[in-house]
Amino acid sequence: MSEAVMLALAKKGLGRQKAHELTRELAIKSHNEQRAFKSVLSENSTIKELLSTKEIEEVMDPRNYLGTATKQIDNVIEKTRKERQARGLHD
Repeated sequence: MSEAVMLALAKKGLGRQKAHELTRELAIKSHNEQRAFKSVLSENSTIKELLSTKEIEEVMDPRNYLGTATKQIDNVIEKTRKERQARGLHD
């Protein structure tokens, strides 16, 4: 998820290197304090200036982060089923 946060910050004008450094710093803080990354993000002044609460929620939503992975998996499953049927094999 941190990559998605970094990209969102870069798009908001923070710059890729600064976005990377800030995201890394906050990810380490989240880990060291054993706190949710989203909570740590929401408390940071730079993050709050650039991303709304809604934008943080969207960036942290795994469905937005997975891209086409679920569609690719569905395609592989369907292809495998068809190949098995063509060979006379059943599920």
